Amino acid sequence: MSHHTKTLSECPNGYVGYCECCARYNVSFNNSLFIFSENEFEGFKQLLTERVGLNPFYTTHGKEVIAQTPMKNYYLVFAETEIQQLLDMMIEASLIVETNQILARTGCQ
Repeated sequence: MSHHTKTLSECPNGYVGYCECCARYNVSFNNSLFIFSENEFEGFKQLLTERVGLNPFYTTHGKEVIAQTPMKNYYLVFAETEIQQLLDMMIEASLIVETNQILARTGCQ
């Protein structure tokens, strides 16, 4: 199976892409790659929007927020600006997907 990920949104720190053959979103940000189903993508976007599980955690390296993952002793740390960049990319990607779906339904694509 050949994977062709279409980039939906990008910034200097990463991108959001979609692979149609696997129906998965690739969210690459800094040194992390998240691969989400549509529900997982929307759930992670909601988590960032509502700041669920995001806690203050100030470091000497500019990271201000920590999020625990399901893996033992593995956490994600972000600066506030990184959270906003990641969320902005995910929102933009969602809007593009929604627009494409509307165009496909109306035969305009």
